[in-house]
Amino acid sequence: MQTNAILAGLAVVLAIPTVTTICSEDQNFTEYDDVPRLFDGFTPDNVQAVSLQKRSSDEEEPAAVPDPANPAAEQGNAETLVLLRSGDGWVIGDGDLAGVPVRENKVQDDVLKHVREFRRDERALVKAGAADDELTERGLTEETGTLVRCFNAEQQPLAEFIVGADASGGEWGQDKVKGFFVRRAPQQKDIVLYEPNPPYWNLTLKPEDWIETRIQQFDSDKVVSFAVRNPKGAVSFKRPAPDGAPPSEEGAPLTRDWAAETTPEDRGAVRQQEVTGLLSRFAYVNVQRYVGHVQRLRDPQLAQSVPGPNRSQFEVTATLDDGSSFTMWVGEKVADKNEYYARFSGPDEQTKNYLVAVGDWIVTGFEKNPDNSLFDPAATTPPAPEGGDGEGEGAAAEAPAGGSGENG
Repeated sequence: MQTNAILAGLAVVLAIPTVTTICSEDQNFTEYDDVPRLFDGFTPDNVQAVSLQKRSSDEEEPAAVPDPANPAAEQGNAETLVLLRSGDGWVIGDGDLAGVPVRENKVQDDVLKHVREFRRDERALVKAGAADDELTERGLTEETGTLVRCFNAEQQPLAEFIVGADASGGEWGQDKVKGFFVRRAPQQKDIVLYEPNPPYWNLTLKPEDWIETRIQQFDSDKVVSFAVRNPKGAVSFKRPAPDGAPPSEEGAPLTRDWAAETTPEDRGAVRQQEVTGLLSRFAYVNVQRYVGHVQRLRDPQLAQSVPGPNRSQFEVTATLDDGSSFTMWVGEKVADKNEYYARFSGPDEQTKNYLVAVGDWIVTGFEKNPDNSLFDPAATTPPAPEGGDGEGEGAAAEAPAGGSGENG
């Protein structure tokens, strides 16, 4: 009994410093949501448009402030990139490439995530109410920094800020601060230090750095018909479901064998691996670049280079079991480049509106004569011996198997 009382007393004594330590740590620890933010309550899902603007280095007059009611409006001589949220993701919002898809999560990772993480606490605040020369020194004016604006569906700004100079001066080292100076625009002049994690942030305004170059992707195993036309010929194949079942019938997988709709003269069986390999090349295509919207091309020569139905050197089409189809038209070779002008059509009809350039390695596989490359030679029957008759042919055929008296 006395032992139990002693142990209970020790437990109480030991508990006092433990509770004190926990309370002390709790007071020193701040929850993520409790940290003061530069844009409290900012919700990335509410952003429907993003405008990035940077004044050109040779511009003499200050750039105009973007119109909140029209984020895609022309902004003087400043370099401007507008991004819009569409039903399928983000797209370029202005210029010749308006409507071109942006890489998945690019806007989230390079803009929205950072806006939500901007701190405004004692640790992040560099200078409250900075003077104009201090803002200029840290690249935080509209003439020296990058102005970023996020709009909601009603074109109202949800966040406006300027990204200034790299706090490290572009140098690396343990004694260098890895972060960027940021200030809320347009009225506030407080300078905060933003330290992204990981410590990289390349806020580029070049559309080509944002564009999704994968223009086409589908499951080649679901293709029911495949056709190729090039300057050397044309051929088409079908891959039916077993036992004649409709390809769309649930539980009826496609056969692995291709059948030619028309077999070229003097050719034999379909080369299955060659057809499958060519289809795989077509099922995933990245473009080198988007040249522009076919209806907004300013160069008359470019406008004449737009390929399409009945106006192309190559035409490749694949139809899937759900009825969707994908087509590539390839036109002329781009002067002084290993590229071809091309157009694509698919379930997303938006892609058909753009002239693009594809690498010549994409076209190479479709340059061969389809009759020779996709079919075996036709089987041939050995000619009959001269001067023989039916009996002689039969005797000659039987001689190797049965032998002769002389050899026996």
